[in-house]
Amino acid sequence: MRLADLTEALQRELVPALHLEIRYDAGAGTVLIPVTLDGDTIGEVAAMAEQIPGNENRHLLNADA
Repeated sequence: MRLADLTEALQRELVPALHLEIRYDAGAGTVLIPVTLDGDTIGEVAAMAEQIPGNENRHLLNADA
């Protein structure tokens, strides 16, 4: 999945829900993109994942699916 392929609205929701950070090290020419999922946000992120085209039938956190 490429973030650029998502709608702008979904991108804006995902960044805070994932606690996403982008760390660029110009000297090394590297980018580190850590995310943090916790009990307060995992359900929200799973619901967003189902909005991604092609993921409608994937149930990431539903054990009954």
